[in-house]
Amino acid sequence: MTVPDVSVIIPAYNALPWFHRCLDSLEAQTIGTDRMEIIVIDDGSTDGTAEEADRRALAHDGLYRVEHHPASGGPAGPRNRGLDIATGRYVYFVDADDYLGVEALERLVTVADEQGSDVVAGSLASDSERGVGASAFRRTDLDADLFTSQAYWSISVLKLYRRSMVEEHKIRFPTEFPVLSDQPFAVLAYLRATKISLLADYEYYWVVLRDDGGNITYSGKAASRVDVIESMCALLVREVPDPDKRGRLLARHFQLELQRVVLALPELDPNEQRELLVRVAALVAEHLTPSVMKWLSPDMRLLYHLVGRDLREELVTAASDESVRHRSWKVGISDGRAHALLPYFRDAAVGVPDEVYDVTERLGFRQHLTSVSWNGATLHLEGEAAWDRAPADSVGTVTMRLHSRDEPGTDHLVTARRGDGDTFRADLDTLALGGDRLHDAIWDVHTQLSHEGLTREQQTRLGEDAVTGDEPFLHWEITDGWTVASYLSPDRRLKLDVGQRKHRVGKMLRDWRVSWQAGDLVVEGRLDLDLDAPLSLIARKDKESVEREVSLAAGQFSGRIPVGDLEPGRWIVRIRAGQPPHHERFAVPAPTGLGTHTVGKGLRQVVAEAVTLKSGGLAVDVVASSPLRSVTQALRQRAAGQDRT
Repeated sequence: MTVPDVSVIIPAYNALPWFHRCLDSLEAQTIGTDRMEIIVIDDGSTDGTAEEADRRALAHDGLYRVEHHPASGGPAGPRNRGLDIATGRYVYFVDADDYLGVEALERLVTVADEQGSDVVAGSLASDSERGVGASAFRRTDLDADLFTSQAYWSISVLKLYRRSMVEEHKIRFPTEFPVLSDQPFAVLAYLRATKISLLADYEYYWVVLRDDGGNITYSGKAASRVDVIESMCALLVREVPDPDKRGRLLARHFQLELQRVVLALPELDPNEQRELLVRVAALVAEHLTPSVMKWLSPDMRLLYHLVGRDLREELVTAASDESVRHRSWKVGISDGRAHALLPYFRDAAVGVPDEVYDVTERLGFRQHLTSVSWNGATLHLEGEAAWDRAPADSVGTVTMRLHSRDEPGTDHLVTARRGDGDTFRADLDTLALGGDRLHDAIWDVHTQLSHEGLTREQQTRLGEDAVTGDEPFLHWEITDGWTVASYLSPDRRLKLDVGQRKHRVGKMLRDWRVSWQAGDLVVEGRLDLDLDAPLSLIARKDKESVEREVSLAAGQFSGRIPVGDLEPGRWIVRIRAGQPPHHERFAVPAPTGLGTHTVGKGLRQVVAEAVTLKSGGLAVDVVASSPLRSVTQALRQRAAGQDRT
């Protein structure tokens, strides 16, 4: 008998109508039904779920394994039974009301095989506005460290596990917990795994948050949750001796699971409140060390501070406050520090220390540019900048800082003008910063936000809807032989290139086309930048020169020089940007096969021949010619061509 790659284990209890979509998504998996087995453990369903599982098993011979058991009151027992009878190399747990993306199992198994991972977690999605936790899946991490990554913020059991690892360490679900019984299993599997992979490249698992409140994961009484939290804290103390590593993991339970318990206190009767508070206070006293506290949000630090001081009335009041329940608290900034404006802040009667509310190290701000434009050598910037969670009166001062990569100590600061709301405007005169023009270097542009002695800084980014013209946004200014270009990095950070360190104008001239047209030498092509300087096509011989204006529109340039205007001799052809003495010249690349061109009639003829210089640039040799000389020259050229063949 062939061993399946993956055994999908489904604890099922009264899951209709969602159960249909769950099974449909499994049967449609791109891994193929020949590489999987679906194990349904019916836990005493009475709504037709059991019958649907049996019907599917009959319709798909060998794919399903269905067992029926009396109701156990939770998913732990059915999941354990599924593990007992599973035969796959991997096991994957699915709740009966959820469903998978069609490529989920194939992707998960592939990563597990290629990386040698014992646990592979794919990102979760939700078809509900309530959403699901996604902090662990901001990016793919094929070798996630449990103590430094966000892996521990995903400790549901909805993952792929190597079955041999599970069996070797005898990992099973504790059946005494009606809710959150997956947490001890998932955490032990994390701790025993040799490698953990987090995948953020696909919507693997779709969580359906049922309106009837029947989800196993999202129901349960407060006391039952405390049972699990106590167990998890004891498990971490036993398994993770390092207090700093353990503190980061414990913080997850105080920030999430115990938070739900504390926020439920105002809705409980006084007796139940007292019973729960005794247990919560014991958890706080034993486990809420500084290594745990530093990871908590200020609202939770406040609640646990009140618990620790046995201030029950103040605790219930704070837990009822809308800013705490909806995490909508604002931040106040003064004397270089930022504090969450939560209940009892600087209330002398309660006496909560300021450090409980302090969010200085965590406080960030949002900024982006909405418009970028040039006027000569002055760069005009418009954008928005605002503190996270700041009240309306904490707008702050915006400063643009130009930082030289080549000389880290060389910075230029320009104070922006504040507009309505969070908007700002700044003018950067690149010819007069610090009393002089910018020196040749790549310059990073930073946005600083300051208020009441507190300053934060980020590299300036362009908003997705910013006004900049065609992408990539690039502007070139030429003044007195000095050049400055503005451009965007791949992640839309604004930068300046002074002195053509990275963006040479000559390299922006592309798709060259050179031809003879009606007595003219015509040079055309594409220019990938916004050039704030005139373009000219120049032919130069010794001290003589002939130049004509080059038209530039929509990134296409075109210029022509009449051959009849050229005296006999060799003429070097170039493109010039700017006007002397503030200009740069760029060679026109010589094309192949351009040959000669004759202008005029009778005795007044001029013959121009394209020549390739050693540098690869274009030159034109011009001779005055008679009809007989033209014929002779043509015959010589033909004979030379025959000799080459």
